[in-house]
Amino acid sequence: MSAIKVFAGQDTDVPEGSSHEYQCEFVEASGAVLAIGAVQTIVAWLDALPNGTTINGRVAQNVHNLNGGSLVDGPSAVPPRAAGVGVFTLLLDPGDAVIVSVNDVSYEYHRLTLQVTYTRTGGGAATLTREVRYRVISLARIT
Repeated sequence: MSAIKVFAGQDTDVPEGSSHEYQCEFVEASGAVLAIGAVQTIVAWLDALPNGTTINGRVAQNVHNLNGGSLVDGPSAVPPRAAGVGVFTLLLDPGDAVIVSVNDVSYEYHRLTLQVTYTRTGGGAATLTREVRYRVISLARIT
């Protein structure tokens, strides 16, 4: 069994039909990394670009410790972070790495959008959005 690919940024290649993880820390406008206790909700959308076709039913899906999402305290993360820092990981399963284009393509871009509701460091509710794009590489074209 191959290892699950963990990515944290843009321009990552993911083989079609594979499991992969997205990992990040959420940062508020002030530049402070959100504490685990500040996060109230995490909602995900996953679609193919450029047409916006929804992938695997991920439309406004609650991923705050559900549906493959996990928010843990920094020391429990891999690699470990500072205590109190919230580290988010989303396990994307093979159904999240499918080519939905009707054209014969060698790859397709997918867009993962996360919307986080949290309590600001100084108090009050706020929302941030994180978007990451990655390439799903078609295995049908590999011989």
